[in-house]
Amino acid sequence: EAAIGLTGLCSSDSLCLNQLYQISDSSFTGPSSGGTGNWQWDLNGDGQVDTTAESFAHAFSDTGWQRIWLSVSSQYGCSDTVSRRVFIFDKPKADFSVDSVASCGPVNLTVHDSTEGFQVQYQWTLYSLQGNGNRQIITSRQTRQPGSFPALVSSYRRDTTYYLELVVSNCCGADTLTRS
Repeated sequence: EAAIGLTGLCSSDSLCLNQLYQISDSSFTGPSSGGTGNWQWDLNGDGQVDTTAESFAHAFSDTGWQRIWLSVSSQYGCSDTVSRRVFIFDKPKADFSVDSVASCGPVNLTVHDSTEGFQVQYQWTLYSLQGNGNRQIITSRQTRQPGSFPALVSSYRRDTTYYLELVVSNCCGADTLTRS
């Protein structure tokens, strides 16, 4: 019986874009079938044989669902074909916009997330910089749409610049975007 050996970084059927994976034939054949000896792999479902190796490294260059096909045959003509669906992820791309309302008093922020990617974890951090350059964290949260943040009041001694940092990640990597 034909079987495809492949272990993903994210899960057994989830892989990362442009990362090399070892793909192999893990078929089982009994002694009477003559063992496996011929392999035909179609790695993108287009019906064309991409390789005839038993085991090889491959990087997927398109995101989304992909179907891998393997046809194996023995020296005695026994054959089998199997396919396996895998999902190809890319690391997320952080993006957001900020609506701010300010008058003579506090600044009110409303944030809208427009991050691209699959299975994304979020970390929002609103901070200012102290005189020594260290961060003074005002608030931090882990949610896709952070909504409104606390009203920001600048220091009377100096102008205060506030920074909003978004770190997004999934099993394929992370991206950070900071706006002031």
